[in-house]
Amino acid sequence: MLVLGLIWIYPYVWLLVSSFKPAREIFTTLWPSHFTVEHYQFIFVMSEKLERPFVRALMNSVFISSVVTFSVIVTSAFIGYAIARIDFKAGRYVFNFIIYQMLFPGFMFLIPLFILVRTFGLLNTYGAIIFPSLMSSWGIFMFSQSF
Repeated sequence: MLVLGLIWIYPYVWLLVSSFKPAREIFTTLWPSHFTVEHYQFIFVMSEKLERPFVRALMNSVFISSVVTFSVIVTSAFIGYAIARIDFKAGRYVFNFIIYQMLFPGFMFLIPLFILVRTFGLLNTYGAIIFPSLMSSWGIFMFSQSF
């Protein structure tokens, strides 16, 4: 098990160590002769001069993933609790409808989702990514099973 763990973690350690090597030493040595941060300087400082800066892309990813994660947890918890604890006539049908949604692959909804986003005028906005991801049938299922 230890050997498999080392085999699994080696590429990540090599990647981390190689990020501090000079460019000419990346594939030639296992351990750098001297550590450098030139690659990180390029990513965080020099990439601002490029067409697509890295820091902006990183902040976009952090913002979108934070909003979507928070909204999925909150909506899934509320809906999962309602399905699990509140006794109403259509509860079983709502739960089955949510389960049946998980049978369809996500790419099946890409074109209808694009048409919907375009109709609402959300193309090239954060809303085009965030609004379709506000709820998750998998999250609702997991929360309804845990309550």
